[in-house]
Amino acid sequence: MPQPSGPGAWGLLAAVALVLLSLWPPLRALMPEWTLPTRLSFLMLAAALWGHRRHPRLAAAVAAGAALLVLASALIHGLAHGPAGIGRPPGWPLLHLGLASGGLVVWSVAQPPAGRVGWTWLGAAGQLGVALAAWGGADLSWPIRGLLSWLAAAGLWLAWVQPVPAALLRALEGVLHRLRQRAPAGGASGPGLPAPGAAPPPASPAEPEPVALSRGLLQLAGWGMAMVSLGEEPRIIASNPAFAALLGHDVEALEGMLERRCVAPSCWVALATARAQAQIQGGAQVELRHRHRNGHELSTLVHLTLVRDATGQPSHYLVSVQDISALKQVQQQALGLATQLHAVLEAMPVGVWIGDAQGQTERINPAVQILGLYGKPEQTSGRSDHESLMRRAVITGDVVRSGLRAVPDAQGVMREIQITAKPILDARGRAVGVLAVDEDLTEARRSALALRHSSELLERIFNASMAGMALVNEAGEVVRCNLAWRLLVDAMEGQSLLATLSAGDLITVREELAAIARGERGMHMGEHAVRRPAAEPAWTSLVLSRLPGETDEQVRLLVQAADVEARRRADEEIAAARLRLTAAQRMAGMGEWQLDVERGTVTCSLELLRLLGYGPSDQVLPRGRWIERMPAEDRATYAAALEQALQGDGRLSIDTRLMRPDGEVMVVHLHAVMQRSGSGKVLMGTLQDVTERKRIEDALRASREQLRALVVYEGQLIEDERKRIAREVHDELGQLVTALRMDLSMLRQRLAADPDALQRAERMRQTMATMSDVVRHVASHLRPGALDMGLVAAIEWLAEDFSLRWETRCQLELPHEQEPSLPESVALALFRAVQESLTNIAKHAQASEVTIALEQRGTLLHLTVRDNGRGFDPEVVAARRGGGLGLLGMRERMLAIGAVIDIATGPTGTVVDILYDMDKNPSTP
Repeated sequence: MPQPSGPGAWGLLAAVALVLLSLWPPLRALMPEWTLPTRLSFLMLAAALWGHRRHPRLAAAVAAGAALLVLASALIHGLAHGPAGIGRPPGWPLLHLGLASGGLVVWSVAQPPAGRVGWTWLGAAGQLGVALAAWGGADLSWPIRGLLSWLAAAGLWLAWVQPVPAALLRALEGVLHRLRQRAPAGGASGPGLPAPGAAPPPASPAEPEPVALSRGLLQLAGWGMAMVSLGEEPRIIASNPAFAALLGHDVEALEGMLERRCVAPSCWVALATARAQAQIQGGAQVELRHRHRNGHELSTLVHLTLVRDATGQPSHYLVSVQDISALKQVQQQALGLATQLHAVLEAMPVGVWIGDAQGQTERINPAVQILGLYGKPEQTSGRSDHESLMRRAVITGDVVRSGLRAVPDAQGVMREIQITAKPILDARGRAVGVLAVDEDLTEARRSALALRHSSELLERIFNASMAGMALVNEAGEVVRCNLAWRLLVDAMEGQSLLATLSAGDLITVREELAAIARGERGMHMGEHAVRRPAAEPAWTSLVLSRLPGETDEQVRLLVQAADVEARRRADEEIAAARLRLTAAQRMAGMGEWQLDVERGTVTCSLELLRLLGYGPSDQVLPRGRWIERMPAEDRATYAAALEQALQGDGRLSIDTRLMRPDGEVMVVHLHAVMQRSGSGKVLMGTLQDVTERKRIEDALRASREQLRALVVYEGQLIEDERKRIAREVHDELGQLVTALRMDLSMLRQRLAADPDALQRAERMRQTMATMSDVVRHVASHLRPGALDMGLVAAIEWLAEDFSLRWETRCQLELPHEQEPSLPESVALALFRAVQESLTNIAKHAQASEVTIALEQRGTLLHLTVRDNGRGFDPEVVAARRGGGLGLLGMRERMLAIGAVIDIATGPTGTVVDILYDMDKNPSTP
C-alpha cells in the first residue's frame, strides 16, 4: 500500500524532537547509551523512512549509511574500551543492533518490490528479537527499551504492508487454478482446497470462479489492483484499497466507474491499444497518467492481464497499477544532471579526461582540445601519458599526480600543466571509472611570481618612501620603521610613539589606537606636535590604520607620518595674506565674485556684499539679482557684454551703474575671466567702485575738451591775425617799398654826374629790391596766396619753396584734373600739417627725397608725406623738454577738423598719413 506523507512527516518531526530532548541533561542521564552516533543514525533512519516513496535511491543510501554508522561506532567503541567492556554502558550492543536492523528494514523498503519482501521480514524479525531481549534481561534504560520496541513495531508494520510482486501473484494464481482443476471430490486437502470431511466454502452463485479468484487476489495484493470489464465502455468491477487510495477515492465509489475517467484524456489511445494487445497476447504493459481525485495527474505503470473463465472465454481484465512518479522524477533529475554534467564539462576551463575501469579514455572536454593534448603522441604530455596515470589511479585506488610539465597549447604558447588522476569508486569500493584533470598552473605560477614581486616592491616602497612609515602594536610601541620615520619621529624600534607626543595629544592618540585595534574605527587622521630626533616638537600629520592579519596574529597598526610644519606656516601666511587682501580690497573699494554658469548663481565676497549693501546671508545670489540693481538703460549693455563673455572670448570688462539699497547710484567696473572647475565653467571677476574716478575722468575729459576748443579758437585767431598781418604787410609795406623804389629811381637819374652818389643809389636800389622780396616772402609764409587757388596749388608752392631753400628733391603726386573742394579751415589745417612735416624733415630727418601725395577715394581724402630720412624715436622726442609740440599741434589740428592722423617712423624714414572724410566737413568759419 502507498503510505501517506502525513504520518511520515510526523514521524520525522517526532524523531527530531526526541534527539533534541535527549540533549537535555536530566534526560541524557536517563539514557547513557544514547551517544552521538546513535542519535545521528536514528535521525538518518527517520529521514530515510520519510522520503523512501519519493526518493527511494537516496533513502536506501541514507538507511544503509545509518546502519554502517552505528555498526562502525559499535566496533570503534568496543576496540576503545577493550574486550572486557570496561567503561561501556550496559546493554549498548542491543541498541546498536536494533538501529542496524532498522537500517536494514528501511533500506529494503526503498528497494524495488521484487527484491525487498524477504529483507524487510528479516530486518523486522531482527528488531523484534532485539526488543524482546531488551525487555527480558538486558540492563537498558527504560527510554531506550521503549525506543527499541517502537522500532520493532514499525518494522513489522512495514513488512506487513509491503506489496507482493506481480510474478509471485501470477504464480500463486496458476497454482490455485491447477489445484482446483485436478483435486478429486473427496481427495486429500491441499493449498486453497477444503480439508477432508469439511464442508465446502460457500460460493456466490452469481459470481463465477475467475471473478472470485480475482477478488481474492485484490485483497492479497499490497499495491493498486482493479478488475475491469470488457466491452467498448470498460468499467471498474472491483478494486482494492491501495488502488482507491492511489486515486483519492473510496473503494465503493470506484465500483461501476468508467475506467477512462481514471485516466488522463491524452492516454486514452494508449490504454485502448494496451487492451487490444492484451486481447491478443493475454497481457500488456503500458505507462499511463492516472488522474487523482483532486485533479493532478501521476505517472503510473499499468499491467493488464486478460482473465478467462472455465470455458476459455475472456471474462475481465485484471489491472495492476504502480505509481512511478518518483521514478519519473528521478529519471528527469538524472537527465537534468546529465545535461548539467555535459554543460559543466563544456564550460570547465581545465581539461577533464573520463576513462573506464581499465583507464582507457572514453570522453574529453573542449579544454583538452584547446590545450592540444589529445591525439598528439609527440607531445610530452599526451593521451598515452594521461592513460598511464589513469591506470595507476585505478590500480592503486588513490589519487595520482604528475609533476609540472611544460606543454605548448594549440597556439604554440607554453603552458605549465599538472595532471591529477582519481578513480571513481562504487559503494563497494571497486573502481568503475577514472577521472583525470589537467590543471593549467601557468597563471597561478605567474600570480605567485607577481605576488612575490609585489611583496618585494612593497618592501622597497616601504623602505624608500618619503613619508615616514612604522608598524606599531596596540600599545603604541614601534615594531618596525623606515628611514623617513627615523628622521621625523623620535621613536625607534622598541620605543613608544606616545612618548613623543605632548600631554594634550597623548590622550587622543592613545584612545584612537585602542579603538582602531578593537576594530571600532577604520583609521585616524590628525596633525599633532611630535618630538623630532634631537629637536623640538614640530607639527606632523599622523595617519593610523589597522593592518589585516590572521586571527591568532598580534594586532599591528600602520602609522604614516608627514612633515606639515612648512605647510602650516604657509597656511598661516596665506591667512595673513587674505587678511591683508581683505584690507586692501576695503581700501580700494573692490570685491570678488564668481558666476557659476551651470547653476546660475553668483558667490560674493564679504567686501562685495558691503559695497552692494547686502547682508552676510546673501553671499550666494541668483544671477538675476545683479540686473535688478542696474538702471534700465544699462541692463541691455551689461547683458550683451556678459553673453559675449560666456559665448565668446571668456572676458568681461565693462563699466556700469548700480543702485544701493539706500538709493545711492554708484559706478562700478566689472572685470572677469572664464575659468574651468570640476563642476563646469565659472566666471571669476572683481567689482570695483569707480564712482569718484569716473567723476574725475569726466571732469578731466570736459577740461580737455574745453582746452582743445580753446586751442582751436586760438589757432583760428592766430590764422586770422596772420592773414591780417600778411595783408597789411603785403599791401601797405609793399606799397611803401614800391614808392621808395620809384623815388630812388628818379633820384638816381639826377645823380648821373656824381659817380659816388650814383653808386650809393644803386646799392640802395638793390637793398630796396631785397626788402621787397622779404616783404613778399614774409607775407606769403604768414598767409600763402596760393591757398586762394586751392590746396593743390598751396602744396605745390610749399614744395617748390622747400626744394629751393633746402636743396632737397620733393616729388608731388597731386590730383590736377579734379581738385577736392574743401572748406577753408580744412584746407588750411591740411596745409599746416604738410608745412609742419616739411619743417621737421628739414630740421631732423636729413632726407634726400620727400614725397607728397594727395588722393581722393570717394568721400575719403588721403594725404601722405613720406621721406627717406633717419626717422626718430617718439619716446625720446616726447621726453625732451619742449619736444613734440609740433607733432602735438598737428594732431590737435586734425582732431579739430575730424581727420585721423597716423605717424610711422623707423630707420628707413617717416610717413605721415592723414585720412579725412569730406562728408563730415565742419562749418566754414
